[in-house]
Amino acid sequence: MPPATFEAATILVTLLSIALAGCSAEEPGAATPTPAATEPAGPPEALPSVPEDIAVAQRRIPAPGFPADIEEPVDRDADDGMDGRDADADADTESDSGPDEPVEPLVADLHWGGIGEARFGMDVEELQRSWPGVLDGEASGECFYLSGDLRRPAGTPALMFERARFVRFDVDAPGPGAPGGGRVGMDTEEILDRYGDDVARGPHKYTDGEYLRIENPDGEGMSVLLFETDEQGIVTEWRIGLEPQVDYVEGCS
Repeated sequence: MPPATFEAATILVTLLSIALAGCSAEEPGAATPTPAATEPAGPPEALPSVPEDIAVAQRRIPAPGFPADIEEPVDRDADDGMDGRDADADADTESDSGPDEPVEPLVADLHWGGIGEARFGMDVEELQRSWPGVLDGEASGECFYLSGDLRRPAGTPALMFERARFVRFDVDAPGPGAPGGGRVGMDTEEILDRYGDDVARGPHKYTDGEYLRIENPDGEGMSVLLFETDEQGIVTEWRIGLEPQVDYVEGCS
């Protein structure tokens, strides 16, 4: 018999022996148990939920290079609508700026002899050196006006020059007050109360108002204070100047 055939026969005999030994171990007449019917499987058991603090921590995955206990830095400029500006810097700017405050106007010293250091009788160059601001106007002709900017929104005096000499200034707004307290907007009775018997009253040339003329009580420089009123007796303008220029009713005309 060839060797391959012999080996196959040996394996077959061995398997038969094992099968016969198993059969002899079972009791005669014993029934083979029937496997129990398999019940249909129910829904899978739900997994235990993850606590919220753990879930949040899981979502906060640090960027490479950062320790696990440090969150990834956030680019605030990308999301805060500041267009790359520094929010803290803007807050500091707003806190420091505050609301705009009105500029306190410079109160000029309007007196019987002129305005501040600008005195009647000065020529244009002398007055320019004494003036706190800029004089606007054209310095030409026998008689002319220059307007002094004293940072007032209204009531800036107009300075009259005749033969190049400062001789008078005119005020036509309520702000500045004259020596003695008279000002635009007062009525005749208020002027009379302030200046009393020093007031010389005369009719206005063009209206039903009056000229209220008060000479310098000190007599210095022969200057005169003159108020003009309208038909209601309200002061519309006033001026101080030397004679005869203070009595010019049409300015330089």
